[in-house]
Order: sequence, then structure tokens, then C-alpha cells
Amino acid sequence: MDAEYKKLDSYFKELLAKRKTLSDELGKLEGELAALGAQKDGLEKERAKLGDRIGKSSEAEKLRAGVQELKLKMAQLQARLEEKRSERTRLGERVKEIGESHARMQTALTQMQADAKSLQQTMETAAKELEEAKKGAGVQENESAAASLEQMEKALTEAISERSGAEASLKSLSQMIESYQSEISRADGELSKLGGETPQDERMERLAETIKSLTGELEKLFDSEKKINKSLPELDSSLLGAKERMATLRGSVSPAAQNPALLTVQSLKKDGMKGIWGPVSDLISAEPEYRMAVEAAGGGRLNHIVVDSMDVAEKIIERLKATKSGRATFIPLDSIILQNRGESVPQGALGKMIDFVQYDARVDNAMRYVFEETLLVSDVAAARKIGVGRGRMVSLGGELLERSGAISGGTLRGSLMARGMLEKAESEVERIKSERDAMYGQLHEVREEMAKRRRERAEAELKVQSIQAESGGAAGRKAKAEQLRAEKARWTEQLENAKKEQAKLTGEMGGLIKRHEEAAGKLSSTKAAMESERQKRAKANSSAQEKFRSSLERHSAAQNSFHSKEREAEMLRSQIMEQSSQLSDSKKQDRIMGENIAGMEKELAEVGEQHKTMEEQLQAVSASVKKYYDQMQELQTKLEALAKVEGAQRHAAETATRQVHDIDVKKAGVETRLADIKAEWEKYREVQLLEVPKEKAEELVRESEIKLQTLGNVNQKAPEMYVQKKKEIEDVQGRVSTLESERAAVMGLMEEIETKKRSVFMDAFTRVNSHFKRLFGMIYAGEGTLVLDDPNSPLDSGLSIRVRGMHDKRDKYLESMSGG
Repeated sequence: MDAEYKKLDSYFKELLAKRKTLSDELGKLEGELAALGAQKDGLEKERAKLGDRIGKSSEAEKLRAGVQELKLKMAQLQARLEEKRSERTRLGERVKEIGESHARMQTALTQMQADAKSLQQTMETAAKELEEAKKGAGVQENESAAASLEQMEKALTEAISERSGAEASLKSLSQMIESYQSEISRADGELSKLGGETPQDERMERLAETIKSLTGELEKLFDSEKKINKSLPELDSSLLGAKERMATLRGSVSPAAQNPALLTVQSLKKDGMKGIWGPVSDLISAEPEYRMAVEAAGGGRLNHIVVDSMDVAEKIIERLKATKSGRATFIPLDSIILQNRGESVPQGALGKMIDFVQYDARVDNAMRYVFEETLLVSDVAAARKIGVGRGRMVSLGGELLERSGAISGGTLRGSLMARGMLEKAESEVERIKSERDAMYGQLHEVREEMAKRRRERAEAELKVQSIQAESGGAAGRKAKAEQLRAEKARWTEQLENAKKEQAKLTGEMGGLIKRHEEAAGKLSSTKAAMESERQKRAKANSSAQEKFRSSLERHSAAQNSFHSKEREAEMLRSQIMEQSSQLSDSKKQDRIMGENIAGMEKELAEVGEQHKTMEEQLQAVSASVKKYYDQMQELQTKLEALAKVEGAQRHAAETATRQVHDIDVKKAGVETRLADIKAEWEKYREVQLLEVPKEKAEELVRESEIKLQTLGNVNQKAPEMYVQKKKEIEDVQGRVSTLESERAAVMGLMEEIETKKRSVFMDAFTRVNSHFKRLFGMIYAGEGTLVLDDPNSPLDSGLSIRVRGMHDKRDKYLESMSGG
């Protein structure tokens, strides 16, 4: 006892020294972790500041929107300006046509006036010649006949004059009708160029309906996106919880979690040491309804290590001693001795436990050593019917009845039960992953559909704006159409009046022709009578009569032509006055239109200057944002490096903490054992130690044993039972300690996962961005880059695409481009 006390005391001091060394190392690691944490916090704060700066750089979005608005305004102004210029050009052509027509009419009027003057002179000359011819022809001798003839000639002249005037009027009206029809055709042509009000309005209505429909679809897609975004965090949380449960169950499934010595055995197996099969629990499987019975039947033997031979077991034990890694029990396949083999199964039992366990046939001896002597029964009542003590029995509910009559039961969750739970947890993780992946796929489809609908709506809105820009706006287009319709109505009214006047003159023309023919007939008959009279005196004055007749005809013809020219000149004067009014109105309209064009050109120049200034501001802001992104990327690289170092240091600290915990457990056991020895030593304080040789001590022992035999039957298993129970208690304490350390490790793992999530995402984002740049450069002539909308929270951030064409001097965002 004294030697054992000294040995334990030495071991206890050794444990204290080792614990102090580990505590110092752990304190150093914690100090380094604190320094790394402070450095990491500093970088995080700096990154947060950069994130705030980038967030505040939303001015770039405002500038980008302003640039797009100015571009649209410039396009509208340019379209309206081109329309105004085209309209002014058409107006100029119209002014030119009216001017040319006015000049032609003025020339014609001048010519008519000259012709009328010439005719007037001819008529005056013919009148003088007629008077002279009258005298020479002796017309005075027959005044009554002459007067009658003169009246007839006057009536004929008037009829001819009226007929000529009517024909001239009809000709002028025909020209006016052609002119009015030409004006009406011009108005119809311009209205046709405008496209007409009804088709244009119908097109605008169709586009408005399309935009409304697309907006409704976008709202539905946005609601779907909101639902998916709301569900994804819940799935992520469920997935994280399932992974945590899976990690905990994996720790409990591994026998190494309950016995540190098994870690050394697993390490030796990985290093290539031959002959190691592994713990019994790793070599068996069972149906779910039998797992609790298998756990209870196997008990501590489930952690026993199966090896090929005793030599392998000895080598591992030497290694455990050398590394002070703890203790382990081995089952050598070549030397294990099986007892009670071949016993029959009593009635009422379900069978031997070995028959309900699946394993490799090569480890049959080891499995029979663990399960051969245990019977499986349905419950405790069935065991009682068989007979307690007839054998070792275990129920399906996990109650274990020993041969001695001892029974154990209650809740149980060993490696097999944990393995079943682990399988369920793994299935749950896979299910959540599948659901999450499907949700992400659905989200991707929804976002693609939203982008498609946004493009379609933008195209429809652009068409509306283009229509409005091409026509100078709805109000301008309507005013132009109204003006053309008013002109067309005025020309149509004048055309109808001219046609009515033409119809009236045509009706009057028949009466004039009749009068002309009657006057000509009457004059002809009178002339015939007078001719007969004149023939009687033909020989005397034939030349004078011929001269008189010729003078009379010339005078009548000149008079008729003069009156016709007068009427035509009057009609031309009316048309010239009307065209002069039109020409004046057109020139006034041209002047006003010129002023409008000058104002629009000035406004376009001002908008262009604003656009240029805003483009420069946007380029400056984009440069600053790019600088912030580059700085943030540099900080992210530093943070990733720190995370790796921190992970390594944390792992080392966890290892040291686990070792300290193991030492504390061992120290507590040694302290308990020392206390027990010390208490027992107190009982023998008065006993004198024997200072005798070994042979004498052995003789005294034999004598003591003889004396003990004389004492009668004694429970020889009491010390063994005590040791077994104490070992069970120590095992439970070790498990509790192990669970606490595993809990700390899992919590640390959770923190590490959160840190690595960001790191893995940014690493993936960087690689994807690199590939995107390369692919973009292969497809398009320019550069393309993926940009996070909120780099401070990359996992919740949106994504934008920044591009720069080969000839562009600045970066653009795909959303701000046409069709984006």
C-alpha cells in the first residue's frame, strides 16, 4: 500500500506538471487568438467602413439614372427637331410652289393686261375705221337699216362677249378646281405621313395594355421571389441545425469519442499497421428494432478492439503506454476462447443475440465472444418464464438480465442507436439540401423570368417613347393633324363652291350659246337683206361696203376679246390675292417654326452639355467605387489569411484544452485513489510495517490464506464487483467529460463554419468573376465584371454586371443599358 501510494503520488505530481505546461501553452494560444481576434476586428471595422462608403456611393445610381433620362430627353428633342426641320422643309417647298404659282399668275396677269391694252387700242382703231367706212359706204342713207344692223351687231357682240367671258370663267374655275384638289391631296398625303389618329392611338393602346400586363406579371413574380427569399433563410437555419445534430451524432457514433485510446488505434490503422480490424461497434450492423438490444447486450465490449493476433494487441498496448494515451481492451481472433458454445435456445426466447447481428464472417470468433452467450427475448416477462439465472438475456427494449439475477435498464443511446439517428440526420440533411437546391433553382428561374419581363416592358416603353418622339409628342401631333384637317376642310369648301359656280356657269352657257346663235342668225338674215340691197349698188360702192363690213367684224372681234381678257384678268387678280394671303401665312408660319427650331437646338445643346457633365461625374464616382471595391478585396484577402491562421490556432487550443481536460479527469481519479489509500492507510496507522524478505512475506501470505479458508464461504467477487462498478462510474464520468469537450468543440466548429461560409463564398465569387471576365472577353469586345451590391454582407447581397466596351471610356452597368 505504501509503494502504491508513492507511485500514485509520483504520477499525480507528473500530471500536475504536465497540466501546468499545457495550461501555459493554452494561455499563450489564447493570447495569440485574442491578438488575432483584435486584428480581425480591426480589419472587419475597416471593411465595414468601406462597405458604408460603397453604400453611400448610391450617387452613382442616381447619376446613372440621370444620364439615362438625359439620353432619352436628347433622343426626344432630336426626333422632334428632325420632325420640325422636315416640316419646315415641306413648308419651304410649299412656299416655293405658291411663289412660283404666284409669279406665273402675275406674269399671266401682266400679259393679259398688255393684251387687253393692245385689244383696246385695236378696238378704238376699228371704231374709227368703222365710222369712216359708214360714211364711205353711204350707211347714212339708210339710217334705220344701219341702226337696226348696229343693234343686231351690238346684241351679237354682247352675246359673244358674254359667251367668251363664261368660257374664260369656266376655264379659270377648272384651274381653280385642279388647284383645290391638289391642296386637298397634299393635306391627305401629310395626314397619311402622320399615320392617322386612329391607327396611332390603337397602337399606343396596345402598347399600354402590354405594359400593364407585364407589370402585373412582374408583381406576381416579385411576390414569388419574396416568398422564396423568406423560405431560404429558414431552410438554411434548418440545414445548419441538422448538420450540427449530424456532427454531434458522428462524435457519439465514433467509439474514439468515449475512449481516447481508440484515437491512437485508429491512427495506427491509418498509418498502415496490419492486423487491426477496429472496434466491435464499427464492425457490426443490425435492424432498427434490434439495435437497442444489441447495445445493451454488447455493453462495454462494443468498444473492444478486434485484432488478428495477440502480437498485434501487444504492439498496440506498448504504443499506448509509450504515448500515455489510455487503456483499451483487445479481442485477438487467433486466441480468443469461446465458452458455452453450442447451447440450445430455450423455449420462449427469440434466439441467440449473435443471430440478429450482421458482420464479416472473418471476425466471427470476436462477435461470438461478445454476443454468443446472450439470449434475445421479447420482454422481461418472457425472461421470467424462461427462468432468471438460466442464462444471460436481453429484451427488445434493452433490459439486460445477468446470470446472477442482476437486471439493468432505462434509456440507452450507444453507437448503434446513434448510428441509426445519424442515418436519419444524414437523410434529413440531404432532404433539406435537395429542397434548398430546388428553391435556389426556382429562385434563379423566377429572376430570369423577371429579367425577361423587365426587358419586354422596357422595350414596350421605349416604343411608346419613340412614337411620341417621332411625332413630336401627342399634343404636337394632334395639333398638326387638326391644322391639316382645317386646311383640308377649307380647300374642300372652296372646291365645292367652285364646282357649284362651274355648274351654274355651265347651265348659263347653254342660254348664252342660244342667244349667240339667235343673234348671229338674225344678223345674218339682216345682212343678207342688206347685202341684196347693197348688191344693187354694188357697182357704185362695192369697195366701200367691203371695207365697212371688214371694219365692223374687226371692231366686234376686238371688242369681244377685250371683254374676255378683262374677265380673265379679274379672275387672276382674285387668285393672286388669295395666293398672296397664303404666301404671307406660310412665311409667318416658317418664321415661327424657325424660332421654335432655334429654341429646340439651344435646349438640345444645353441638355447635351448637362449629359456630358453628368457623364464625367459618373465616371469619377465609378472610379472611386472601383477603388473601394479593390480595397475591400484586399481586406478580404487579409481576412481569409487571418481566418486560416486563427483556425489553426483554435484547433491547437482545442487540442490543448482536450488534453488538459483528459489530465483533469486522470488527476481527479488519482486524487480519489490517493484519498482512498490515505483513508485506508489511516486504518493501519498503528500497524507496524514488516521488514522481512520476500520469501518470508510469501510464507506469511500463505498462512493468511489458510486462515481465510478456515473462515468459511466469503463473497470472493466483492472486490471485483467493486472495481467493476467503480470502473463503470469512471466510464460515465469520462463520457460526461468527453461530451462536454465535444460540445465545446461543436460550438467552436459552428463559429468556424460561420467564418468559413463567408470565406468560401468570396473565394467562389472571385473564381466565378475571373471566369466571367474571361468568357465575357471571348464573347464580346470589351470587359465584364461581376460586382456585389452590398460587399459588407456578401451572403445577402444582390449582384450587378459592370461592363466596358472596347471603345468606351467608362464603365457601365448592364441594368442601365438598352434591353438591360
